[in-house]
Amino acid sequence: DAANLVRSTTAYFGTEDVMAEASIAEVVRSGRARHLPAVWLVRAGADLNVPPAMLDDLVTAYRGAGGDIELTDYPGEVHGFGHGRSGEGARRFQGDLVERISTSLRTTA
Repeated sequence: DAANLVRSTTAYFGTEDVMAEASIAEVVRSGRARHLPAVWLVRAGADLNVPPAMLDDLVTAYRGAGGDIELTDYPGEVHGFGHGRSGEGARRFQGDLVERISTSLRTTA
């Protein structure tokens, strides 16, 4: 639930300033990222844990630092939907993931 997520996040980071400093977008933007591997980022359209603006900020920061990042939206899906064994969104994600892995293996073999 949302209250538990907030408690856990606050317990881990301590303060919002530390949380902001540790964000991937901030690490990339500040030049602290040593490597920028190609990234496939997945956004669940109904995710209550990760605000859409946070992912947009990451994409902007990553591209701004010269990184290759692709964002795929799964409208209407909730946080963690890709682990599901049923549902159209989970099946679409799993199919996309298998295709990406297969393509990567073919191009690196």
